[in-house]
Amino acid sequence: MGNFWSHHTIIILIGFTLFPRFSLLFCSIPSGIFFWIGWFFLPRIVIAVYATIFYLETNPILVILSWIIALSGESAEKSYSYKIKNRKFNTTRTIDHEIIDE
Repeated sequence: MGNFWSHHTIIILIGFTLFPRFSLLFCSIPSGIFFWIGWFFLPRIVIAVYATIFYLETNPILVILSWIIALSGESAEKSYSYKIKNRKFNTTRTIDHEIIDE
């Protein structure tokens, strides 16, 4: 494959960073069963793997950045969803009550 910048612009990089699943649907990456499993579970890792396969020799800085974004993005996404899940299910409620003597 050639140079990344001869085929793409900065807009697609922003799309891959902010909206990885949506961007993967509209790119021309060969898709198989592993692509769809990765698309569903780890889309940023899929982008980093394909960047490594296609652009390692021509754009090594871009590949390194894609791995940094993929690993930090996935861990941040998982930790944020873990916090949301724990906050949602571990809430306690206080009930105001008064005892009435008969």
